[in-house]
Amino acid sequence: MGILAGRDLESGGTWLGVSPSAGRVCFLTNLRALDPVEPPSCKPARLNGQRHASRGELPLRFLRGGESPAAFAQSLRADAYHGFNLVAVDLVRGQLVYTNNERRSGAEAEGAAGAGQPVLGVVAGHAGAEGPGRGGAGAGVEARAGAKQHVPVQGSCKGSETEANGAAGHGVNGNGAAGGSTGAGGAGESCSCRVEQLQRGRVYGLSNGRLGEWPKVATGVELLEGMLKEEEISNEGPVPWDRLFEDLLGDSRRLVPAPPPPDETASAGSPTAATAAAAVEFERQLEHLTSGRFVSEVPSPYGPYGTRAQTVILVRRNGSAVIRERHLHEDGVWRQQEQVFSIALQEEE
Repeated sequence: MGILAGRDLESGGTWLGVSPSAGRVCFLTNLRALDPVEPPSCKPARLNGQRHASRGELPLRFLRGGESPAAFAQSLRADAYHGFNLVAVDLVRGQLVYTNNERRSGAEAEGAAGAGQPVLGVVAGHAGAEGPGRGGAGAGVEARAGAKQHVPVQGSCKGSETEANGAAGHGVNGNGAAGGSTGAGGAGESCSCRVEQLQRGRVYGLSNGRLGEWPKVATGVELLEGMLKEEEISNEGPVPWDRLFEDLLGDSRRLVPAPPPPDETASAGSPTAATAAAAVEFERQLEHLTSGRFVSEVPSPYGPYGTRAQTVILVRRNGSAVIRERHLHEDGVWRQQEQVFSIALQEEE
């Protein structure tokens, strides 16, 4: 069996995938602090003087490669992509790594390997698209330790000129081609990404924020921890699909209050000014609108915005595994597909 993954119809990559034969899982979310909300067609092709590759190439590169999760994460150039969070998992080796591409000072980079907070879960859920018909919002599941706040540093980073070449990949929905990027480094910052080892046996969480951010992540972790204890999911018990999809991934309650009303005079003027004002207002409302684990569809200056798909990957201790996904179609009906497979796991010591 090859790679099981969705396919980004705009850029050809994927946001979540599994390689059953290699026992590898990888997924990413946009890191909102470093990522414009606009769809790719509205984003600049070059930032800081560089051409940015599609983030969707990253899961495909890991799934098709042979490096350890840590080695893969350490090889990524932080300035080659728009903002992302990424989790790479080797189930055969029992290795899980989280990384993102927030810029670091050179001194921070030297002491960062293996440090910091872990951010993913043993059972991963991907709560579909947080954006105009695209993948983006990860299912929230961790919150015990408070999030470290990092201020992104602007400008280019130090390092030699490099090229990040992608490879073609294939999945459930067809082939995914990856792009490349080339960029020259500057002084004062590290081009490497933050890399953090995740502990086995713990439940973690990730959305579009930094490590452990946002109330929906905290409540998701608590819920999933309880389900793992109650339902015997990791052994031979039945899988509580309804609870996973409806309670964990389908909770649309907004946990962040709405901001105060905007200044009515801000949108006055030309149609261009009104459009710009609508974009600013949408950004201002974004934290509130996306504060549920399921993002109910809302209009935006870029088209309908909300959750489009939910995916659960379940791997049991004996290596039996299933990936189940449901997709919300335009008629408002959820449609579901499932793939059952197995992974040759090492016996636990």
